[in-house]
Amino acid sequence: MQLKMNACILIVCLFQVSLGACPVGEKLDDGGRCAKTCPEGTYVNTTNGCSECPSGYFMNQTEHTRTECNKCRWINPHHEANSIVLQNCTARSDLIFRCRGNYYIETVHSDVSEVTCSECIICSSWNLSEILPCNGVDDALCCGGEDMVAHTDAQGRRTCVQGTTTTAGTPSTISAAVRVRPVTESGFQITPEGPVLIVKANTGQEIVCNIRTSDTSTNVKWFPESILGTTRLEKVEVDVDNKYLFQTTIIFTNFEAQHKGNYTCKLTGDNFAESLSIFLDFISETKSEALFSFGNKTAELSCFIDHKYSSVVWLQNTTLISELKDKDRFVAQNSTLIINNPEHADGNKYIARFTLDVAPQNKPEIYDCEVKYFASPLVKDIEKSKNLIQHENLELQCQVLGYPPAAVTWYKDNDPLNATGSDRVLLFPLKGYKNAHLKIKNVDFNDAGDYKCEASSDHFNDSSAKVETVRVKESGFQITPKGPELIVKANNRQELVCNIRTSDTSTKVKWLPESIVSTIRLEKTEVDVDNKYLFQSTIIFTNFEAQHEGNYTCELSGDNFAESLTIFLDFITETKSEPLFGFGNKTAELSCTIDHKYSSVVWLQNTTLISELKDKDRFVAQNTTLIINNPERTDGNKYIARFTLDVAPHNKPETYDCEVEFFASPLVKDFEKSKNLIQEDNLELQCQVLGYPPAVVTWYKDNEPLNATGSDRVLLFPLKGYKNAHLKIKNVDFNDAGDYKCEAFSDHFNDSSAKEVTVRVKDKLAALWPFLGIVGEVVVLCTIIFIYEKRRNKQAEQEENNAQEADEGTPDKKDGLRHRNTVSNNTTA
Repeated sequence: MQLKMNACILIVCLFQVSLGACPVGEKLDDGGRCAKTCPEGTYVNTTNGCSECPSGYFMNQTEHTRTECNKCRWINPHHEANSIVLQNCTARSDLIFRCRGNYYIETVHSDVSEVTCSECIICSSWNLSEILPCNGVDDALCCGGEDMVAHTDAQGRRTCVQGTTTTAGTPSTISAAVRVRPVTESGFQITPEGPVLIVKANTGQEIVCNIRTSDTSTNVKWFPESILGTTRLEKVEVDVDNKYLFQTTIIFTNFEAQHKGNYTCKLTGDNFAESLSIFLDFISETKSEALFSFGNKTAELSCFIDHKYSSVVWLQNTTLISELKDKDRFVAQNSTLIINNPEHADGNKYIARFTLDVAPQNKPEIYDCEVKYFASPLVKDIEKSKNLIQHENLELQCQVLGYPPAAVTWYKDNDPLNATGSDRVLLFPLKGYKNAHLKIKNVDFNDAGDYKCEASSDHFNDSSAKVETVRVKESGFQITPKGPELIVKANNRQELVCNIRTSDTSTKVKWLPESIVSTIRLEKTEVDVDNKYLFQSTIIFTNFEAQHEGNYTCELSGDNFAESLTIFLDFITETKSEPLFGFGNKTAELSCTIDHKYSSVVWLQNTTLISELKDKDRFVAQNTTLIINNPERTDGNKYIARFTLDVAPHNKPETYDCEVEFFASPLVKDFEKSKNLIQEDNLELQCQVLGYPPAVVTWYKDNEPLNATGSDRVLLFPLKGYKNAHLKIKNVDFNDAGDYKCEAFSDHFNDSSAKEVTVRVKDKLAALWPFLGIVGEVVVLCTIIFIYEKRRNKQAEQEENNAQEADEGTPDKKDGLRHRNTVSNNTTA
C-alpha cells in the first residue's frame, strides 16, 4: 500500500514539474497562464489587482481570473409595466425579475443586456396548434400540421417535429417545424431600427419591415391594420440567389399626435410566426427665430418641446456655445439662447440639444431642435486691385456672411465666369460657400479685367457684391531671392539673380554697383518658350563678408523703357558656444550672440520650444544663453536660438535662426542578453541609440555585416531618426541563430558603440520531447509497479495455499490436549 502511495506522489510531482504550478492567490486562466484571482463583485484590473465592478456590471463568480465584469441586464423602459423586478443589479448579482401573466422574457439584442417582457403569442389567431404554453420565460410554441411534438436542440432552440423522438432525444422526422421569433436566414428587420423612434410633428416618416427568404409562403404585415393619414406599400420581388424580398411600408405623410404608439410587424408562413415592434414617439416644437439687424443689442432664440427632458445644451452649427472664441457674448438659459451685441457673422443654424427622459439601448436619447438666426447676405471688402505678372496664378476669395448661405457667382467684366470643363479656371468652396474661391492658373493678358463676386439669397430675395480689378504685366522682371531685405550669415555663399522674360531683343539687365570685391558675375541670354528671350544677370558671393553689406540694384533697360529693382543684403555674424556631454557634469551651457539688433530670442530643441519639453524644468533660457541642468546623453541635439530682428520687411517681423549643437558621443542602450525563439517565429531587434550628431547604425551577425539588400525576409527600418536601427527577420530558422551586434559609428567623434544579443532558435516541437520523456517514465514506473504487484500477489497466494494444507493435516483439539503431527497420526485408514 505504501509503495502505491509513493508511486502516485511521484507521478503527481512529475506532472507538476512538466506543467508548472501557480503560486498562492493565482490559478490558470483560459489561456493556460497563471493569473491573479479575485472574489465575487470584483474583476482583475490592469495592475493585477482587484477592482469593484462599476455601476451596471456584476460578477457572481468566486476565485476567478476575469478581467471584466458582466453587463447587467436592463428592462426596456417602454415595457416596464409588463415586468416585476425582484432584485436590482448589484456588483455581485444580475437583475432578477419576472414577467406578468401572458408575457415572456425576450432578449432584444445579441449582447443579452437589453431584455423586455413581450406579449405571448396566441396560436389560434394564426390557425396553429399550441404545443407548449407560454410559461413566462419562453413564448408559446405554435405548430402546423398533425402529430406535432416539441423538440429542443443543443442550442436551446425549440422546434416542432412530426412523429416520435428517439431514445436519445433526437427527432426521427422533422417537418413543419415552427420556431417562435427565430434568427431568420437573413435579417427580418424594421428600418429605422428601434426600439424607440422620435418623430417631429408634421414631418414625413417611413417605417419599413422586410425579410429576405426562399420560403414563398412568407407574409409580412403591419399592425394595427388601419391608421389614419398613412399610405401602405407592399412589395415582393426576386432578389439575388433566387431568394425573395418581402417588404411592407407605412408612410406617414404628416406625423401627428394620434400616430404615437406601438407598431408591430408580423411575419408568418406555413409553419412559422414571428413579430417585431417599434414605438413611435411624437414630439412638437415651439420655436422663436430671429433676424439680424445692425444696432440690435441682443438677439433671442428659443425652442420648447412637449416632452420630458433632463438637460439641454446649445450649439452653433456643430460647435458647443461654450467652445466658441467669443463665448462670453452667448448666454444659454435652458431652452433660450441670448446673443449679446449680435454681429452679422453670428447668422447661422443653432441647435438646442435635449437629453430626453428615455434611454433605449442603455444610452440617453438625444433630440436636436434647429433654430435659425437669419442674416441677409454680405460680401466682405476685398482689395480694390491686384497686379500680376504674366504666367503667375490668380487667386480671389469671396468672404460671405449671412444665413441661410447665399449662392456665390463670379463675373468678369459683368459677364458670368464659366469654369465648366476648364483645367485652368477653377472654383472651390470656402467656409461652406460653394464656388467662393476662384483660382486662375498661368494668367495671360486676356485674364485682366474687373472680377465681381456676387452672393444672392433666395430667402431674402437680395444680393451683395464686391468688385476687384486685375491687371497683368508682361512676365517676370524680378530678383531671386525676393526682397526687399535678405539676411546673409558671415562666410556663407550667396547668389543674387535678376531676370526678365520678354520678346524685346533690345532688353538689357545689369547689377549695380558694377564693381564688387570677391564676387563672380554671370550674364545669360537664351531663347525661352514661345520664341521669347530670357535675359539674366547673376552675382555670386563666394564668401560673404561685412564689406558686402548694402543695397544692390538690378537695372532693366531697352530702346523704349527703363526699370529697376533693389534688394538690401544684411550682414550678420554669430558667436557660439557648443559644449560636449560628459558624465558627471552638473550643467551644460549653450550660447549664441549675433551682431545685429533684435527685440527677442526664444530657444528650441530641434523644432520644439524649450517651454514645451516634458522635462522643461531642467532647461533655463537666459536671453542668448541656454543652461541645461543635470544634462543627460539624450539631451544631445541641435538647439536653435530664434531671434526676432529689428527689421520688418513686408510688414512682418524678420526671424533669424542660430543653430547651436550639444554634442554627445554615440551610445547603444543595453539589449537583453539573449533571445529564445521557436522555429518560424519572427525576430525583432531594436537598436536604441543616443548621441549627437546621429550615428550610422550597422548590424552584424557572428561578426559579419548583415546583408538585407533585396531580401523580403530580412528587413531594416528606421527607428527614432536612426536609419536601419530596427531589424526584423520573418520566419526564423536554425540558420538565423547566432550573435547579433548593433554598432553605432559617429564620424564626428571617430568613435563607435555596440551591443550584442545572442539569438537561439529551437525546434517548434522541442517542448514535446521532455513531456514525452516524462510520459515514458510514468509508463515504465507504472509497468514496474504492475509487474511487482502481480508477482507479490502470486507469492502471497502460494503462501496462503501452503498454510491451508498445513491446517488440514492437524487433528482437532480435545479436552485441552494438543496432538503432535506424527507419521502415525497422518496415516490414512
